[in-house]
Amino acid sequence: MIEAKGKHLTIKEAKNELQKDINELELYLTKKKINYQKTQPKGTNYDKIVVSGIPITFDKFTHYVIKDEEYDSKIYSLQESISSWEKYIVDEMRRISENSDEIAMIDYLHNEGYSWNKIDSLFHYAPDTSRKKLNRAKK
Repeated sequence: MIEAKGKHLTIKEAKNELQKDINELELYLTKKKINYQKTQPKGTNYDKIVVSGIPITFDKFTHYVIKDEEYDSKIYSLQESISSWEKYIVDEMRRISENSDEIAMIDYLHNEGYSWNKIDSLFHYAPDTSRKKLNRAKK
């Protein structure tokens, strides 16, 4: 899951996979909410004069109370997957910072949208040094 064809995922790729799982979880929670609302009684609609009943707040944790055999197993597996991706990202960030791997840290900061000047100031480098180091390391 964390390795793709023998290659370790970068933090950026792991965040992308995490976002995919979060989006899929939102999809299944919405489907579960729709199934739940189908089972609830509804009042008579008097030409929409009266505001509808109490709105049901349905978040990521409400589904523990409401059981739906169709979606529960998929929701639980997605939550486990999200948790594992988050742990992987934190562990990778810790590994990079502890091992003083400057090139990996420069690459990570650049992928996060930091400018080259900002990265140079964080590492106390002369202007354009971090970009040159990263380009040399990639060759």
